[in-house]
Amino acid sequence: MVLRMPGVMSAQVYQEEEQEPRVHVVAQAISTPRQMVRQVVSLLRNMGWTEVTPEMVTIVQIAPVDDGNQSGNRLKIFGYSLVRAGNALEGKCRLGRGTVVFEGREVGGIATDVLAEATVAAVNRALGGPILAFLDAQVITQSERLVVVAMIRFGKNELMTGSAIVHSVLEETVVRATLDAVNRRVVLYTGGKPD
Repeated sequence: MVLRMPGVMSAQVYQEEEQEPRVHVVAQAISTPRQMVRQVVSLLRNMGWTEVTPEMVTIVQIAPVDDGNQSGNRLKIFGYSLVRAGNALEGKCRLGRGTVVFEGREVGGIATDVLAEATVAAVNRALGGPILAFLDAQVITQSERLVVVAMIRFGKNELMTGSAIVHSVLEETVVRATLDAVNRRVVLYTGGKPD
């Protein structure tokens, strides 16, 4: 029955020789440990184990993976590169969700386009097919700051844009602007809820 309590991931009762039984519970941190101990004791007493006391219950809480903004579903930058390959540039972008990594690769002549296309290729791998198409990436000046603006097409008609301010590395900003255009849509496809 303890396993059916909200947030409980594991529960075990054990008894060492000549000691009273102990209840160990592993749970997500959705309530205070003291509150969870009271709930476990109350449940076990209602189930007939009237001798159980709070001192017999140990709670181990594990912080949830998701921090409330669906970060468990969002693609994150794991790495990127831009190198000269003969007369062209080769861009690679590695994105990850949890421990799964998706890599996109593109070759072309304009650095911003190559990295944005590699980012879209990595996102398409995460989505399982060519769902998104790169349209354009530009570096503009806004209020005396450099900003990268990326435009992506979803399906045949939906256009999505994203932007990011250049703080230090232009290449990373291109990847961030491209992800800004697609991340909310990607969350929907991975089962999360958009912000």
